[in-house]
Amino acid sequence: MAFLITTDFETQIKLDVLAKVTDSDSSLLFEMELAAIEEMKSYLYRYDIDKIFNQKGKSRNRLLVMYCVDIMLYHLHSRINPRQIPELRYVRYESAKKWLEGLSKGIIVTTLPKKEDDNDGDGVSDTYAQVKISTFPKRSNNY
Repeated sequence: MAFLITTDFETQIKLDVLAKVTDSDSSLLFEMELAAIEEMKSYLYRYDIDKIFNQKGKSRNRLLVMYCVDIMLYHLHSRINPRQIPELRYVRYESAKKWLEGLSKGIIVTTLPKKEDDNDGDGVSDTYAQVKISTFPKRSNNY
């Protein structure tokens, strides 16, 4: 595995159950980890993804590790039978997505390293400039 280690799973699933879910195939576990990381990266565009996912051991963000495991376990269970995913896995997966959405919108504050801005001094990032379009409230004119 690249980012996760075996002991990261012990708090959320027994290792013998994990072996059953993966059919003791470590390559499947590796592929699911890469898929979970890619899913997380799609939300973490504001952050320095290389710094985040290249960290090892205790320097990793524990909450990020937990949610990465949650996403992996959800997808592993959906691989077995997509219509009978354990409710716990579904709830934890939805919680992970909600946390990642909060990070992407800037609602949740975290210690993850931010990406260096590539702006030209105007305070607006060229890569992720946001535009808000709105209109005035509708008027009703009576004569």
